[in-house]
Amino acid sequence: MKIAGGVKVKAVKGASGGRAWLGDSGTGSITVFDAAGREVANVNMPVRTQAVSDRALDKAKSEAVASAVDADQRARYEAMYSNASRARRMPLFSPFVSGANGEMGDELFELLPSNAKRMIVFDRTGRPAGVIVVPPNTMLYEIGVDYVLGVHTDSDGRASRPVWPSPGEGVSGPPENGCECVSVG
Repeated sequence: MKIAGGVKVKAVKGASGGRAWLGDSGTGSITVFDAAGREVANVNMPVRTQAVSDRALDKAKSEAVASAVDADQRARYEAMYSNASRARRMPLFSPFVSGANGEMGDELFELLPSNAKRMIVFDRTGRPAGVIVVPPNTMLYEIGVDYVLGVHTDSDGRASRPVWPSPGEGVSGPPENGCECVSVG
């Protein structure tokens, strides 16, 4: 796999509600299989790929190096963001997050940790059901029937576990605790 400043274009996998999801973060193609291994849906991410931007990678490298806690970590970040093996396109998405009823959240790739994260939630048939936007430095772990669970780390390194309303039917409106969920179905 090619690396874009420490970020690999790779296969992403997940399971939710008796379905297996396999995605290619380079092309945006996702295939959904049922418990018997039959293909039940194909999804193409509704976003476009981005070319690798040297300026964005340099900014991400600066943020990473500035956050290093010691010389070893700083050296790892320097090596990770080297120009030696950069990909030509950025990945479209990162890890999947499973939902309570077979949904799957697909976190859109974000190079800079200081930017908000966006996740598209697909229903069990592969149709987009909603979008979740969370503050920077947040890792999402679970999409429940009426909530989204994640861990947010503040600028002092303190972690909290905020819970937000999920992008279920009728859920839209102003952000709550820094998270905005909008239903598209």
